[in-house]
Amino acid sequence: VWGWRSKASSGGLAPVRVDVRIISMHGASNSGVGVREMPDGTSVADMLTELDLPQEETYAVLVNDLPVSIGDRQHTHLCDGDKFTIFPPIKGG
Repeated sequence: VWGWRSKASSGGLAPVRVDVRIISMHGASNSGVGVREMPDGTSVADMLTELDLPQEETYAVLVNDLPVSIGDRQHTHLCDGDKFTIFPPIKGG
């Protein structure tokens, strides 16, 4: 997918800087919001773990304003300068 790279193509071990945004998550800590430095090869799933968010929740996750499906989270790796946005699951009725 354009703008993302596979772990195999990441090459170096320099950290990547990712701009993390958590949108309206009741009860979520804002300690993860802002620019975070992560190891090269960090996946979307790794970032959710780092932010202490349960993997089983159905968050809408965007990388550079493009959605990342639940099935692609483990295989989608973050690049330096990426914008990582999380929206809470929509509940109610």
